[in-house]
Amino acid sequence: MLSDIRERFTGKPALVVLGVLAFSFIFFGIGEFTFLGGAYAAKVEDTEISVNQLDRAYQNQLLQFSDYGNLPVETRQILKANSLERLIRDTMVEVYVRDEGYRISDTQIANVLQAEPEFQENGEFSSEMYYAWLDVRALNPRNFEARQALTMRTGQLLRGIGATAFVTPTEYRRYLNLYAERRQATLAVFDIVALANTVVVREEDVTTYYEARPDDFYTQESVDFEFLEVNRATLSQEIEIAEDVLQQYYEDSGSRFQWDEQRQARHILLTVEDGDEVAAEQQAIALTARVNAGEPFEDLSTPKMAAQPTPVAISGQ
Repeated sequence: MLSDIRERFTGKPALVVLGVLAFSFIFFGIGEFTFLGGAYAAKVEDTEISVNQLDRAYQNQLLQFSDYGNLPVETRQILKANSLERLIRDTMVEVYVRDEGYRISDTQIANVLQAEPEFQENGEFSSEMYYAWLDVRALNPRNFEARQALTMRTGQLLRGIGATAFVTPTEYRRYLNLYAERRQATLAVFDIVALANTVVVREEDVTTYYEARPDDFYTQESVDFEFLEVNRATLSQEIEIAEDVLQQYYEDSGSRFQWDEQRQARHILLTVEDGDEVAAEQQAIALTARVNAGEPFEDLSTPKMAAQPTPVAISGQ
């Protein structure tokens, strides 16, 4: 029986299935084997592999990496292609064992499940523990048992192939040689600090090393910009302006060259004593005449204070 299993799996049916799979990969590629417009990701004979199945298998692959969020796009594509390839391979095996009539009875499935330690209490199978285990994992009992039956049928196929396999004497000798092979390695440990103390680097050695590797000491350009420098002193030497142009500019912009009128005043303060304003006025006239005659203003400014003065101011520029 085991020989018959091997012959059927390695015969024409298996070649036909593999040929269909290879044909699909040639025209669609592994990385693009998802039909976004269809209801499935791939199809083996009449068995469809849904997009949800592929997504779950792909997510399980990602979860095996602690930093899966930082994986490059290329790595993600490879993982997705591997997930699809694994699903197709498993589906091919499922289709083959179904078409070849591999069967597992309900009694066999029950015996396997009842023998699982996870479902036993005090050495006896507990249906309560079994259903509780399924509830925690949100598994449907019928689907779970069907999956176990498929695993057992696939196991029959694998055992049949393994049990009927043969090894040539040459392969067996090669296996024994590799299994019994022993290698001897020698390890040398160098103390970097102690070794560095014995090395003398001369100036000419550094220069020679640098000149032989000029490209190793260049960094990539990080800034590239263009600029235009305008120098007023240089431009002014090259510009000639005609007199009429300057005159016209002055007339058009005359307001820019005007200044507000400014005056600087000085004055002599005379006080009026006993209300004699006439005497104070005559004194002011006399001082004004002397200022106009050219006498220094500072010499004439002799302040006088009164108890209650009435000021009379003589101003001069």
